Amino acid sequence: LLLEYAPGGELYRRMQTEKILRESEAAG
Repeated sequence: LLLEYAPGGELYRRMQTEKILRESEAAG
């Protein structure tokens, strides 16, 4: 498991942020 993808990793946080933004846009 790459540390970047572990919870707290930079890429993990980036993916979570993008996911939240997409859900927020979908919710309108």
